[in-house]
Amino acid sequence: MSNDLLDPGDDIGNRVWFIAGACHGLGRELVRAALERGDFVVAAGRRPEIFAEGFETYAHTLVALAMDADDAHEVRVAVDTAIRCFGHIDILVNNGCASLIGAVEEASDLEVRRLFEDNLFGLLSVMREVLPHMRERRHGHVVTLASGYPDQAAGFGLTHAVRGAIIGLSEAMTQELKPLGIQVTTVDPGTLGGPQARVVARQVIADYDARLGPARLWHEELDELVMANRAKAVLKAMDLPKGPGHLVLGARAFERALRRLTALQAELSAWRNLSLLNSEAA
Repeated sequence: MSNDLLDPGDDIGNRVWFIAGACHGLGRELVRAALERGDFVVAAGRRPEIFAEGFETYAHTLVALAMDADDAHEVRVAVDTAIRCFGHIDILVNNGCASLIGAVEEASDLEVRRLFEDNLFGLLSVMREVLPHMRERRHGHVVTLASGYPDQAAGFGLTHAVRGAIIGLSEAMTQELKPLGIQVTTVDPGTLGGPQARVVARQVIADYDARLGPARLWHEELDELVMANRAKAVLKAMDLPKGPGHLVLGARAFERALRRLTALQAELSAWRNLSLLNSEAA
């Protein structure tokens, strides 16, 4: 860590980012994009040594810290270090994006708990440490990356479950934090986070093979240029006086979201009479 870190002040060009899960996927590209923009970044993750190469010119504006979001002590130390170095945190990014592939019945309690610890409970741990500082300043933006999933939902049910929990949490936080001057954005990165975040359930039930075969073999490499462009989209959203509550990145993810919305609207219309049956008496 450099002892010559600059005071970021309050100018929009000198914002301070705290990026949890900064060592992989979109998190790493957000580190690079924010630094190139002229912002200050605390990059926290399990492999901070990856910032030793390719980021040498940012010695005065980047602090890379080892942090496991599941460890409350490490989270507290990392946030305290960020405040000590830069005085405040303007933008918090939570980048979990771990995925569990397998039928809902196939997944063990241990595998499911680990998925939720990596994506949800780690997120909560970081937010509990950062939000008091944002509330004190009546300023800040919380950005949470909620893993996308392929068009075939079968085999990704538990990943979708934790994604739904994150979205529901973020929607509630939007209402809680808006009066305090803090914005909340949930980002669908259009990817499951790459092979390092992919876990396949150990139990395999033959009855699901026909439906889940493609899911178990599913593999996705993250294109650095694509991820860099998505990081720039997030930065543009942070520049807006009022950012989006939900941001979907990439053409496939955008079309997938529209299809889900259209399907939901069609189902609501098809069952409208049943939904409203006896509604006046209710």
